[in-house]
Amino acid sequence: MAVPNVRPYSHPGDLKLVSPNYLAQLLSRYSEFLVSRGLSIPKPGIEVGNLDYTALANILMTSDSNIPCGLIDSLQCVREMSTPEVMDHLLREAKTRGVYIDDSDLSPADLVVRLWLHDRSILEYVYAQQFLIKPCTFVFFQEGNRHGAEFRGLSPSIVRAFEGDLDGWFQRRKHGIGCRVFVYPQQDGIWFLVRHGAPLRREGCIENGEPSCMCYRPERYDVLVYHPAAHELQIDANATQEREIYRRYFGRHFFGDDHHFPGTAFYTLEPLITDGERALVCADVEGMELVRLCRIEFIIGNKFRSVETIEAEDIFAALNAGEIQIPHKARLSAGGFRIRFSDSRVPREVALRPSNIIYYQRDSDCVMVEPWLRLRGFMTNGHLLFVLLLGLLCRWFRDIDSALTCLQNMVA
Repeated sequence: MAVPNVRPYSHPGDLKLVSPNYLAQLLSRYSEFLVSRGLSIPKPGIEVGNLDYTALANILMTSDSNIPCGLIDSLQCVREMSTPEVMDHLLREAKTRGVYIDDSDLSPADLVVRLWLHDRSILEYVYAQQFLIKPCTFVFFQEGNRHGAEFRGLSPSIVRAFEGDLDGWFQRRKHGIGCRVFVYPQQDGIWFLVRHGAPLRREGCIENGEPSCMCYRPERYDVLVYHPAAHELQIDANATQEREIYRRYFGRHFFGDDHHFPGTAFYTLEPLITDGERALVCADVEGMELVRLCRIEFIIGNKFRSVETIEAEDIFAALNAGEIQIPHKARLSAGGFRIRFSDSRVPREVALRPSNIIYYQRDSDCVMVEPWLRLRGFMTNGHLLFVLLLGLLCRWFRDIDSALTCLQNMVA
């Protein structure tokens, strides 16, 4: 099954984790592509002021399959490994290999960029040890009435009204003003990038060698993706309340109904029970090379709902070897898959938690993973061919019924 190789980078806020000088060095490797899209990158060695982050974010969100894979991979690496904990591991591994880091004023993101430019093997080694999985959590909602209200389109007035309601909600939640919604039509759906503030943060800092204090409002980005063909909305936001507001306001402004996406069941783990290892076949999905079940969570009993989790390199192999056992009446509540993609030497994880939550290590993996989930039956709207044939069959019966009714009226 051919899957378009378009992987938008939907985390522009993380670009500001890197100093402009280091970011310019990284981007200079792809200057030909960026210049062709209208963004000029300062040459290495020149002091860099503030880069045009908005223009860069637009390029990363709207680019087609011509975007260099290395550019997206480098930015994803920065996002996934820029934490103090991973920074310690990177410094220790660099020292072990004789790589000296001479700059004392490095943020975790700066260090990741320096190593990406000079010795990527250190990053790959630490990444492979799974010191950090920074998942992207998508919650899915299916349209409740597909034959009712229709999508109203992307007119500026509708988008601004949607933005205005969100801005008012964030203000009432003490998140500040200035919420913005950016729209990016893609081949797999319509992406909505929502930029908003978070509650004020005060923390101690060191300024010119002396203790001080700083106060600022963090910047946040959430992602909504609407798939017209599949009649579904997926939301990536940190808080449950924010996901609920997005679901309600999106239905209000784009369909005229707050409850257009009622939140019914979307995912199931039933194929793991009915099809076993056959549910992991991925040869028919371009870009995916191997899928293994590496983690399951199941509920034992009804009264106390005790939960157990089993992790292994390959759950099915461990079951076949008799190393692990699953109680007969256990009910699966979550499953984790380790997937090897053709564009990476390091497998990445995807986890399902029915009825409508999915965790991606990289949100761009959804472009390849979602067709696989549909084909294997992990999505409750199931196999696309079956759904299509069922719709055609129902329409055929309606046409036959109309013809018979017409004929009876003529005879009468």
